[in-house]
Amino acid sequence: MLKGIAMDHIFKQKLLKQLQPNKPKTFREALFPQGSWLSESSNFKKVDQIPEEKKLIIESLEKFAEAKLSETPAGVLQLDGGELHRKISSIDELIDSLQLAQEDLNVLIKSKIKGSIKLMFVTESLRSQEEAKSEFAEGLINELILCFPKKTAEFFERMIRAMKLQNDQILVYPIESANGFLDQDILKIVEYFKVDIVVTLGAKAANKILNSNDRLTAIHGQFFNKRTFSNYEFQVVPLFHPSIIETNQNMKKTAWVDMQKIMKLLEKD
Repeated sequence: MLKGIAMDHIFKQKLLKQLQPNKPKTFREALFPQGSWLSESSNFKKVDQIPEEKKLIIESLEKFAEAKLSETPAGVLQLDGGELHRKISSIDELIDSLQLAQEDLNVLIKSKIKGSIKLMFVTESLRSQEEAKSEFAEGLINELILCFPKKTAEFFERMIRAMKLQNDQILVYPIESANGFLDQDILKIVEYFKVDIVVTLGAKAANKILNSNDRLTAIHGQFFNKRTFSNYEFQVVPLFHPSIIETNQNMKKTAWVDMQKIMKLLEKD
């Protein structure tokens, strides 16, 4: 028992020392930041260049970190200088790590294929399955009906089709559930699927993802850079919520201009 406590202390002290002045983006970076003896050999393929004794230290610390991360339900190791996150390697692991109910994740996430998602829409909240299920049909509309009233869902589906996106190229997820905000879920999803563009729908989603209080009228249609836990970079584009666009002709024109910007960026990929 004392040995385990001592190892915990040594491990955390090593990490905290390496966390200054920048927060870590990966476990390896947390232990060995830019300028350390590993900075020129951070790629695993170059590990043979590292002295044998130091190589054993790296392997030992990484195994220790993996063990500690596996003991935490959320797969997150909290440190005074930042956080380390367990790498998610399968869709089942991803689903297990997310906060929404399994039945909601089966509709929104389960069928998605890694590498095919071009756009993620972040809406405000979800309807209850009990309420939405009676309106389900087939395909993408079910995901949208879970996020919006049926009429708004049908309108938003037409917007998506106008952007020339297919069912398997998009993903929809709420920013909030009954248990709180889901911004950490969204970062996990972006990282796992390697999503390049996240479109927030409405002020609440934009402000939470961008960590700002800017008015949506001032930032809609603009592109903002953001990073995940492991430093994967993506862009956030705030849009007005479909429920507002749906009933206002002027807002439809504004939304279409914003959507065209996104389409141009997608065409470059």
